[in-house]
Amino acid sequence: MRDDFCAFILTHGRPDKVLTYRTLRRAGYTGKIFIVVDDEDKTRHQYMAEFGEQVLVFSQS
Repeated sequence: MRDDFCAFILTHGRPDKVLTYRTLRRAGYTGKIFIVVDDEDKTRHQYMAEFGEQVLVFSQS
């Protein structure tokens, strides 16, 4: 698989229901996937616990 691209999944407030991530993996996607959340998401620490370094946090301000 090529390593010069990735998938970004924008999400908010549902760390236990990132269905797109599961769907991509089940479909055979083996590339990088990043979970993108904002700094005001109260559940961002749960995303980090579940997905680790795959989580990117951006500032809404």
